[in-house]
Amino acid sequence: MAETTVNMRDRLAKMAIDGLVATAVTIGYKLDLFKALAEISSPENPTTPKLVAEKAHCKERYVAEWLAVMATGNIIEVSPEEKFWIKPENVHDLTVDNQGLSQCMYLPCFLKPYENLLEVFRENGPPGLKYSDYNDFYDVMNRESKVFHKEHFIKDFLPSVSPSLPDELTKGCKMVLDVGCGSGFHSALLAEAFPASNFTGIDVTLEAILAANQQRVDEGLTFENLAFIKMDGGDMDADWTEKYDLVLIVDACHDQMRPDKCLKEIHRVLKPDGIFAMLEIKGTSNIYEDKKKYGDIATSILCSSMFHCLPVGSNSEDALCLGAMWGSKRAIKLLNECGFTNVLAMNKTLLLLLVVGISAVLADNNYGITCQFCKVQLASMTETIQGNPDMMSQMGDSASQGCDQIPNKDMRKACRETLDDNFPLFLQKFLEEPDTSAADFCKQMGYCF
Repeated sequence: MAETTVNMRDRLAKMAIDGLVATAVTIGYKLDLFKALAEISSPENPTTPKLVAEKAHCKERYVAEWLAVMATGNIIEVSPEEKFWIKPENVHDLTVDNQGLSQCMYLPCFLKPYENLLEVFRENGPPGLKYSDYNDFYDVMNRESKVFHKEHFIKDFLPSVSPSLPDELTKGCKMVLDVGCGSGFHSALLAEAFPASNFTGIDVTLEAILAANQQRVDEGLTFENLAFIKMDGGDMDADWTEKYDLVLIVDACHDQMRPDKCLKEIHRVLKPDGIFAMLEIKGTSNIYEDKKKYGDIATSILCSSMFHCLPVGSNSEDALCLGAMWGSKRAIKLLNECGFTNVLAMNKTLLLLLVVGISAVLADNNYGITCQFCKVQLASMTETIQGNPDMMSQMGDSASQGCDQIPNKDMRKACRETLDDNFPLFLQKFLEEPDTSAADFCKQMGYCF
């Protein structure tokens, strides 16, 4: 027992040190201290606090203390003469936006309303916090969005929503709505790539809309097919009924107080043949399973949720209080309740893609339709006929009927072609290895990577 107590004590102390060092990293990044150090030093020619301070236009004494923290924290290097440098292999990660830096940047942002958060926890305290309590949040979130999505959002995400979607947006005359647009990164990315279509980003906070418009100015974005509007996703313009061909929510559903109202409004503003695509965190809707499956990643997301997503999503007496790790089961249930049927959740990574047409869905985040359909069919087979091989002969017809329910003709065709060419192989592999997961089957057959 004593050993366990000491181990936990040591672990807590190490956590505190790491947290302080991570916060100090944000100071260096925000003030360009890492860039200054990288520009004027090398392993062969380390530099002094004075020169770093001059380069970064900061006070020498504070820079000296920061350099000491970074060196003893094993972020940068120090010589016996107390001169400093960054290992060449670490320069990029300390000076250019990336996932690690983004995670560090959230720390001061999340702790800004710390005392108010304590009151929110208390039984008689307020229900939640306001978005404005996190005054740097949109800048940090925008940086993270660029890190995660700039390269893949158009190239990979859009085709996974619908194989023909990029071509349709290129041809134009498409109306696209980004709900909870934040600082507008995704809307601007799409508007620049598809000048013949029209894009609107809405957000409930004025700070987000101001940031979105300022970003256009800062980056010299002059395209005229994009507008940002301050508007509550749960109470959109009455004239927008059946206006939009495509509606997106990118990581912005779980922190709404009443996401059900927003989803019902999205259903209203979609055209009858429109598509709704929602990108969310892929939780299991079970903490035990999240811990087992995702480990430290689940911890990171749950911390973000506790410090930000849950408080802002709980700030009314009638809030649903979802949190970031609400998971696919709860998400699908809510979508069904809001009028979206035949919802399909997928993707082996931590991001969950829900693509919802007015009546049905078929898509995948990382892979093409063949991979997605392979996984879905095998998972369905496993659940339906485990221990009942006599039902095998019935599976082909029922799966084919499932293809007929897909409203998008391109996706319906791809579904049928996948069945015609590969369903016998599905059955054979299932019979040979019934305990293997659907995802593993599809990898073995070369449909998924």
